[in-house]
Amino acid sequence: MAANNLLIYLDPREFASVQAALRERPEQAGRAMVRTINKTLTWVRSQLSRRVAKESGLPVKPIRNRIRIKRASRRSVAGHAWLGINPIPAIYAVRNPRPGPPYRGLGVRAGKTFFRSAFIYPVYGVLNVFKRTGKSRLPVKRQDIELVGAERVFDAIGLDADERFETIFAQEFNYEVNVRGQV
Repeated sequence: MAANNLLIYLDPREFASVQAALRERPEQAGRAMVRTINKTLTWVRSQLSRRVAKESGLPVKPIRNRIRIKRASRRSVAGHAWLGINPIPAIYAVRNPRPGPPYRGLGVRAGKTFFRSAFIYPVYGVLNVFKRTGKSRLPVKRQDIELVGAERVFDAIGLDADERFETIFAQEFNYEVNVRGQV
């Protein structure tokens, strides 16, 4: 199964400030770091689902459901974002899925993709888009939509996530020191 993992690389100057904050106020910096990682991962998930959906011409929801996030905690100050880039079944992009006889229409439109001579048919209670592979009724093949440019988008968001992480850490550490530190 194909997948992408997101790694965030900090600027050495910014990392020096993070290390200094950890030395000066370790408990507050630790809490700020966990919140920063989790907020950055939430931002990555939303940006990734939006941009891949736009590139592929699919709705955002099926792509967002493919992104797996492992959140950071006080025990494990590390987060992880994973996106499955295998093709998505075409039924997830069909606006009004209604099964019907295959002779009614010319095909099925799923997002920006049109499957000529395809039809929607339920299998074990689940709708799918199928297309005949021969001239007879069987065999049929389920139609899938490729995630176009997902790897490129993932890499671009990784670069943006570095800056986002640095900004959020500065805000969270400021909150820890100035707001929670006075309580």
